[in-house]
Formats: sequence, structure tokens, C-alpha cells
Amino acid sequence: MHARSVPLFTADEAWSRTNADRRATSEKDDPNAILEPGFWMTALVAFLPTVAGCLYLFLTQG
Repeated sequence: MHARSVPLFTADEAWSRTNADRRATSEKDDPNAILEPGFWMTALVAFLPTVAGCLYLFLTQG
């Protein structure tokens, strides 16, 4: 019996399971996925708080 390695973070466990599932189904990344509007909307929403925080800090320095 082999001891199973315990992931440091829950996200590591979810990521490894996702990759294993993708390998099992021979799913490949779509090289044109970056051209889809959903990709850019997700990136915008993800980085908007960072950009807004930087602008706030920059504009409030008196």
C-alpha cells in the first residue's frame, strides 16, 4: 500500500484532478482560446480590482 501525498493547498488537489481528467480524455488546449471574448472578459474582471487599487493609491497621494 502506497501512502498518498497530501496536497499543500486544496487548489493543488483540484488542479491535479482536473489535469488527470483531461489527460484521461485526451483533451487538448485550444490554441485559439485566447481570441475568444470570454477569455478577455474574465481577465478584465480578474485584474480590475488590482488596477482600481493602484489607481486609488496613485491618485490619493497628495
